[in-house]
Amino acid sequence: MRLVRVTVKTPSLQLVDTSFGYVNLFPFLLKVLSPTSPRLPRLLADLSNKELLWSEFGLRSINLKSPFYHTHNTKDDPPYWRGAIWININYLAVQSLRYYSHHSRTPIPVAAEAKRLAEQLTQNLARTVLGGLERTGHLWEQYNDQTGNGQRGHPFSGWTSLISLIISDSS
Repeated sequence: MRLVRVTVKTPSLQLVDTSFGYVNLFPFLLKVLSPTSPRLPRLLADLSNKELLWSEFGLRSINLKSPFYHTHNTKDDPPYWRGAIWININYLAVQSLRYYSHHSRTPIPVAAEAKRLAEQLTQNLARTVLGGLERTGHLWEQYNDQTGNGQRGHPFSGWTSLISLIISDSS
């Protein structure tokens, strides 16, 4: 049987500037953004903005205001990287926040904010993942950004097992 992808309208190339999400964080996540970069304080502010990526359960994959937030890719293809919390990317975020909080060249107020966010994100992720494990007996592939409930694949001990490193490195 041959499957055919059906779209409502023909896709077009365009700049989508309202879709702040994980993809915008990679210079930060990979620690290539200079600790003295004027972009760092704004990135931390955006990261912690509850109308963008921050949630009480972890960092969501795309911001609440994006036209793609929780929308289906196609009729039969539900959202995947469109709002859910992914532990692998959150792990990178926690590690980067810790890096910038301890780097000698990070301005003191920026370092303090990075430290605060690292601690809070660690707590949020631990509560989400370990709470889900206690409730369901499973680690999950991803977590719902509005409820914290596990979703998609389970049992899933792939990147979700990074929670052990997130918790063990907390300071």
